[in-house]
Formats: sequence, C-alpha cells, structure tokens
Amino acid sequence: MTHAQGNRGWGAVMAAATAMMVAVAIAAPSQGVPFSTLHYFDGTDGVSPLSTLLQATDGNLYGTTATTVFRIGLTGNLTTLHTFDNTEGLSPRGALIQAADGNFYGTTNSGANGRDGTVFKITPSGVLTRLYSFCSQADCPDGAYPEAGLLQGTNGIMYGTTSEGGKGGVGGGAGVIFKVTPSGVEIVYSFCLAHNCSDGAGRAR
Repeated sequence: MTHAQGNRGWGAVMAAATAMMVAVAIAAPSQGVPFSTLHYFDGTDGVSPLSTLLQATDGNLYGTTATTVFRIGLTGNLTTLHTFDNTEGLSPRGALIQAADGNFYGTTNSGANGRDGTVFKITPSGVLTRLYSFCSQADCPDGAYPEAGLLQGTNGIMYGTTSEGGKGGVGGGAGVIFKVTPSGVEIVYSFCLAHNCSDGAGRAR
C-alpha cells in the first residue's frame, strides 16, 4: 500500500460511518439480551469507533474513534479525552491497553511523519504523547500501518505488530513485530523472511 492508498483507505473509513454507537448488552439467559445505547456519536465527539472498549481500574470504559480517545461511564456520560491531529496519528484500529503505570497505550493506523501510523501514550486525564512514528526510516524497515493494539508482557515491555514494512520496505515488506522502548520501537521480527513467506505476512502475498 502506498501513502496515497493509505490516505484513500482512511477516507473510505470516514465516509463509511458518520455516526456510530457505544452500547452495553447485559445477558439474561431466559429473557434474551436487553440492549441499552449509552452514547451516539454525532461527529463532533468522534466518528467510526473500530475497536473494543477497555474497562480501566477506575471502573470507566475507555476507547477510541477514528479521531478521538474517549472515556465513558457505565451510565453513559462520555468525555472526549483527546482529539487526534495528523502529527499525532489518525485512525486507531486496535483497542487501548492500560499498562502497569496506569496510563493507556495504543497505536494509530495512519498519520504522523510518514503517514504510516504511530504508537502513543495517553494519561487518564487526556495528556497524549506520541512515542513513535512508523516509517521514520528510509523504505520503512521499522514497519508501517499497525492494525492492532499493544500487549504488555510479563517483563513490563509492550509489543505490537504492523501490517506492512520491514525487511522488504513499505511496498514489499510483510510487516513486523516490534517492542516499545524508551527511545521508540525496536524490531523483534520482520515477516516474510522464509521461502514463500512461510513464516507469515501482514497481508496476503
């Protein structure tokens, strides 16, 4: 996928949904599944939430839309914690995680320096820091376009994947596994190193 194609993909996501809803369903085995709408996005407070919600240690739910990070109480009171601009990334597709330090971490699929996605940290109060911008190196050996969120290992380090970039570059690379370090990200593995990509690839080859 080229940068231009990535931008067209972003436009398609935005055009596909101008408003989405966050809902909680409470199962009642003998009575079906009652459904309660907690919040309806109208575009001013976000659009197109693509990932699942996270219930944090404070009991509230946290999530993302294509343009925002939000907090919502179980009674439906929503607060927009941060609105993304292109320098911080756009279109987070993976769920947030709450790390051991109490902050939230996630990825965006596009935006920032090379328009190829970012890793970010956001505090419960909404202070966002961009930790890394993918494709910061020539031909993107550091990965591009993360589709999923992060995982914190038992060693305290956070890991993630990208769908493109790596040894073959953004056009030929098949994605990477990376870990988040104080200086940015470090590549753990670059896919499609084995014959016929028998070790896996971020996209069909």
